[in-house]
Amino acid sequence: ELDGLVRILLTLHDPAPRAYELAEAHLIDEGLRLEQLRSGCDRYPLDTSLRRRYVRAVWAAGEGVEQLLQLVNAMTDAPNAAPEDLWQGVEIASDLGQRELALALAQRLAAGSPLEEQVPLALVEADLHVAAGLVDVAASIYRSLIESIDGAGAEERAIALRAANALLAVAQDGAEAVNAT
Repeated sequence: ELDGLVRILLTLHDPAPRAYELAEAHLIDEGLRLEQLRSGCDRYPLDTSLRRRYVRAVWAAGEGVEQLLQLVNAMTDAPNAAPEDLWQGVEIASDLGQRELALALAQRLAAGSPLEEQVPLALVEADLHVAAGLVDVAASIYRSLIESIDGAGAEERAIALRAANALLAVAQDGAEAVNAT
């Protein structure tokens, strides 16, 4: 029933952005859902939420990597790109094995974030370095995080513990690689 109601909403003259959001949630046919989300993006190009929904739907549909990377680049390079756009770009690029793009987007996100959000984003950056095989760079970030956290709050202690565990894992992997040779 919801599918039918959303289809009716979308046939109205000049449907509002909310109608396209409903299309994402309630249209059963995946092809129609993608088509309607793309149509919503075309109709409301400044609506970052619709753009993110469309890119996420394309990602979930398993569309071609090149098309998805073009959408991610367009989304993250848009003049009105929101932090959520950058974060979604990090997730998609990581999933596609595009470590350099994911790292660049994470660094852009951190540079534009308030100070309290930069610490968790540094963990993300370090993890991306580990995934790319740059364990020395990651270890340096982990050490820096451990040293910079004063341990006053539970969240800070959790981040310091996560960084310490990651540093230990990186050191252990490095020792195993040396022993293997």
